[in-house]
Amino acid sequence: MAYVPTSDDPFSGGTKTPALSWKGLPVGSYFTLKVLEPAKLLQSRDFETNERAYWDKAQTEPIMSAVVNVTVMVGPHSVGEDRSVWAQKPSNLFAAIAEAQKQAGARIDTGGLLHIQFTGEVPHKNPKMSATKQYLAKYDPPVQQPQAPDPFSGQPGVPPADLTPLTPEQQCQYPALPQGPRPAQPNGLCGNGAVAAIGGYRVCIIHKAQLETQPAAVPQTAPVQQSFAPPAAQPERPPSWGPAPATPASGSGWKR
Repeated sequence: MAYVPTSDDPFSGGTKTPALSWKGLPVGSYFTLKVLEPAKLLQSRDFETNERAYWDKAQTEPIMSAVVNVTVMVGPHSVGEDRSVWAQKPSNLFAAIAEAQKQAGARIDTGGLLHIQFTGEVPHKNPKMSATKQYLAKYDPPVQQPQAPDPFSGQPGVPPADLTPLTPEQQCQYPALPQGPRPAQPNGLCGNGAVAAIGGYRVCIIHKAQLETQPAAVPQTAPVQQSFAPPAAQPERPPSWGPAPATPASGSGWKR
């Protein structure tokens, strides 16, 4: 499988996603953003030189930002396009998103919806600096899809949920199962298998080894005993036939 580089892989170069811009937007503007991947912490870059940004001239304290790659769902611009939200740490935007995550009780992750609104500006303490923007944020975690029940996780002897048990009237039509261990029936239908009651049904459980080693049961019929009776004596000649013809003597010359 081919390796697909992620945006935080330092060796891949990554795919540069444009930052979400608030420049020139009026107060009250908001975006609804669908999160594409979990937020990550990256070093910020200087807007003019695009070099890595630091708090100090000695470049010992890097300026870090929480970055979230998103798709713009609703907003004053870039709807349907991918953007990255850079929340410098610390900043008002960072604090607003952190509070939204806290209120949601879930980490910002793939599939969630992040709502950010520009609520106003506060003058900077340094007159030479631009006014500080204020934000409100709300986060909706992704909806967890219910998992289908595992048919193999049930306990032995517990009927599946989709089997409808027999009513008491229907159960009366079947003989009660014997209590205690069932005696071995090598020539019976169930053999040495166990008999269980599942949902009002009598179920014979036969191991695969029994099917492979035991021949199929063939019903045996007892031989029919027949008594021998000698044939009844037949008369030598019925009287109605008349007297038997005489047998000519040898050499008598009897002619027709």
